[in-house]
Amino acid sequence: MVMGEVLMPKLVPLLSGFMSLREALMSAGGIPFTGNRNCIQVIRGNMPNPKIYQLSWEQIVHLPNDSLLLMPGDTVYVGETTI
Repeated sequence: MVMGEVLMPKLVPLLSGFMSLREALMSAGGIPFTGNRNCIQVIRGNMPNPKIYQLSWEQIVHLPNDSLLLMPGDTVYVGETTI
């Protein structure tokens, strides 16, 4: 699931069982000007004990495409900017 400040929040199918974070964000239409590019979170695991990774767009762009792969059940959340 990709949600928050993206153009098209949606459930992204992982046809091969995984997908890069960059691909998932692009499949949701990217981050508009209202999105906080310094507050991109990947939430993994169950509700009582989730693992939350916080990244910026700059970090994602410079990571190798296969370094942070999304797995089934992951949620990507893009925060909003303060206007």
